[in-house]
Amino acid sequence: RLQAVAARDAAGIALGRLLGRPAEAVPVSGALEQSLLGEQPPSAPSAPSAPSAIDSLPALRALAHESERQDLLAQAARRRFLPRVSGDLRGHYGRPGIDPLANDWMSYGTATLALDWTLWDGGARARQAQRAEAGARQLAYQRQDAAEGLAAAQASAKAALQSARAEVTAASERVALQRQLLDLVTGRRERAQASENEVLDAEDDLSEAEIALALARTRARQSEATLLWTLGR
Repeated sequence: RLQAVAARDAAGIALGRLLGRPAEAVPVSGALEQSLLGEQPPSAPSAPSAPSAIDSLPALRALAHESERQDLLAQAARRRFLPRVSGDLRGHYGRPGIDPLANDWMSYGTATLALDWTLWDGGARARQAQRAEAGARQLAYQRQDAAEGLAAAQASAKAALQSARAEVTAASERVALQRQLLDLVTGRRERAQASENEVLDAEDDLSEAEIALALARTRARQSEATLLWTLGR
């Protein structure tokens, strides 16, 4: 029973990490005999949808936002190398002073055209563009590493789930066998062919088998939650 309690607490802590609550043990709830995934685990996302799966994870969503920001900074830094042209066109009514003697009221317009092109700044714009591009490349490498790590985590989660389901099958068969043995021993006791201790031993064996089955189902549920987390669901 101590091992069962320890395994239960370990499963709760693992589920807490998956739910973003690492300091809290989240108990496994629901009908453990019902799978969250059905009969077969869902397939891993293909390469084109991998970035969306990464961005859907809370732990990696900030990385996607920062990558987008660095790309915008790099684009803005590259645009600073281009000249800036601005114009202003206005209409007026007044005394423009063209004829100093008459200086009549009249309608007139003004147009302004300005060209701003920094030819030399000591390399400040180039260094700023290089820093922004380096930051964008670093984030791209981090996203690639995250995609590879996610693919590895998916493969590991699927393997762990298959192993956990095999344990559930074996534990279920053991429970069924122990129940048959208990029924057999109980029938023998009714015919005075078995002692009370033999019945108690059979009941203990059945309890141990049921505890092992509950632990196996808990590990399977934990593996399912891990796989769903890697799929961004």
